[in-house]
Amino acid sequence: MAGRSKMKYPDAPKIQQLTQKLKQQGDITLKEADKIYSLFSEKAAKTVFNFGAPEYDYKLIQALEEWFHAVAEKIKAGERGNFIFTVCLDDNFYYKNLFQAVDVINALKEHGSFEDLCNIVMIDEKLYPAFPFKNLLKKDNLGAYKIQSMRAGMLNYPVKTEKGTYTISQVMKKFVPVTITVPSGILITDLIKMMFSSEVNSFRSPWTLGKTEVKPCVLSAFLKRENIPCIVAADVHSNKFFTFVEKDKVFIVKRILEIPFEKLVENALCKGVIDKKEARKLMNNNALLKFPLQKFVDASVEYLDKIAQMNTEWKSVREAVEKDSKWLEETI
Repeated sequence: MAGRSKMKYPDAPKIQQLTQKLKQQGDITLKEADKIYSLFSEKAAKTVFNFGAPEYDYKLIQALEEWFHAVAEKIKAGERGNFIFTVCLDDNFYYKNLFQAVDVINALKEHGSFEDLCNIVMIDEKLYPAFPFKNLLKKDNLGAYKIQSMRAGMLNYPVKTEKGTYTISQVMKKFVPVTITVPSGILITDLIKMMFSSEVNSFRSPWTLGKTEVKPCVLSAFLKRENIPCIVAADVHSNKFFTFVEKDKVFIVKRILEIPFEKLVENALCKGVIDKKEARKLMNNNALLKFPLQKFVDASVEYLDKIAQMNTEWKSVREAVEKDSKWLEETI
């Protein structure tokens, strides 16, 4: 994200001036926010924050702690502005360099929104053309495009492009969010890998982590089979996770997510993919040794595909009936 280009670091008097401006006027400019955030860099960590370096600046550190105390108070009061963009979401940076300012992270976690805290967005390559800021997108080894930043407010930071100024949040409004519950015991980063991986892999081969691992694998395989590209936005700190799909795909995705996992287990049991002992372990979310994950996923996707077809047909018939009813009302 912007804010780490080569620029002169603000000194203590400048930070004090901006702190007063925040208290008196309620916010600062985006350019001023960029200057403060420029201090969250490796170079600054090795110089102005490094006690053993000639550039070490204790007065600047004190001024920054006062600044982030003022920002924390604004966040607790439910206020928002460019000052949000001065916050780095890296807890370790505060503990190492600005310990007295760590309250700003706690305030953001407690009172902030998902848009404040989101720090990673993964975009299916089929949806890549919808995003105008190509310079922010980096292709991942999973074949998807990634935007990742430790800067608070990443989704709302304005990005200048040849076609105008956009925010990530603004572009993502073209898609519809579908809430996916993050299973306990699984990392967001692993869940993202499962969603975008082209193959079904066990993350603890030869062990499979019960339904914690199996459910995301099934969903991912189903989306690929139905050719439903998605966007994933996540806050890896609080394990919040949202999947965005195109509007015409929302109905079927939500319908599939409503199907109990027990139905998939029953289906696999009936087809002889798993035995009763494996079924019990799956339902109890126990780890399984040499579990036939690929076969289970294939059987589940086939089962879900049939349900998806039935629901699609039902929706088409209903829309046709409603259209005919409306036409009939107009002619009577």
